[in-house]
Amino acid sequence: MHQHYPYPTMSIGFPVGFAMHSLLCIIEKCPLYRSIMKQLTLFGVAEVQTSTCQVPVDKHSILSEYSERNVTGLATAVYLYINEHSNWKTGQSHGLSYSGIAKDMHIPRSQVIQAINYLVESGWLKKDVRNKSKAHHQNTANTYLVIHHKCAPEDVPLDKDGCPKKCAMPRGEGSPTALLKDGQICWQEWLYCHILKANSDWKTGVVEMTIKQAKKVMRFSVEKICAFRKSLERVGLLETLSKPFRAWVAQLRPAPYEKRRNRRWENPKGMPCDSKYWYSFNKRWRVSREDGHIQTLLDGTSKWRHANEFELESSNAKIYKDFKPIIELVTSPYYQKLMTSQ
Repeated sequence: MHQHYPYPTMSIGFPVGFAMHSLLCIIEKCPLYRSIMKQLTLFGVAEVQTSTCQVPVDKHSILSEYSERNVTGLATAVYLYINEHSNWKTGQSHGLSYSGIAKDMHIPRSQVIQAINYLVESGWLKKDVRNKSKAHHQNTANTYLVIHHKCAPEDVPLDKDGCPKKCAMPRGEGSPTALLKDGQICWQEWLYCHILKANSDWKTGVVEMTIKQAKKVMRFSVEKICAFRKSLERVGLLETLSKPFRAWVAQLRPAPYEKRRNRRWENPKGMPCDSKYWYSFNKRWRVSREDGHIQTLLDGTSKWRHANEFELESSNAKIYKDFKPIIELVTSPYYQKLMTSQ
């Protein structure tokens, strides 16, 4: 009995479709073919990151709040975009217009405005409107102060260097943001890159995250997350390392620096603190947590008296430099609102 094939047959007696399928399987297993396809896939994406931006992670960060479903995905993405265009030490952003953000992220301008208004109202951003008389104009650029960890300074999670915990996200040519601006990935896939990076090994760029874990964090369907992975593989931002039907393991691109760079002390958030004051490291100055007033310790006694900023600056400029951002934080409306709600 002859087996029937639903394909046109060749004169040598086997199906054309079966022959083409077998040929493609052989080609795909060829090392030269795989090497060429890998180079084509990674075109435009650097093997090792050349520049980075610092993204706040862990407790009290925007990514943590997003995973807890306290912030929307779009608002988180807009926050991360502004954070990338800011000074990672001070949190002060460059001049950014609504239209510019909307163009780079390929989303409607109205959604950008809505997301920024939400971030300002919820205390993640502080907006400084430039040229308020023309604030309604679409090309007006505003600057923002990015709140890296929305909590009291003593509650900020610290890394082993004593700095606020952040991960290095690639930027520049071939980075996720560059591909976002070019329209090669959407903002949801760009946000997924940040989620993967935050959950990866920061030394190697290798990440292991199941579909269930990704779904819990991002609140997207299984089909969406699988589509995100395929899209990021297509543009060269990740390479799957695991075998089929095994736990998903991938290499993020560009890979981290070969050698970890030393981070300098960033701010005074690691200063000694009790329920009422932050103290300088020499224990001779302190700042009130309630009103931001500076006090100094009287020589030879255990008594404190009020001191002014000029006195502190003239006697110890370094301590004053460390205290200044604490004073600005304590006197800010967002911090006062946070403290009254506790």
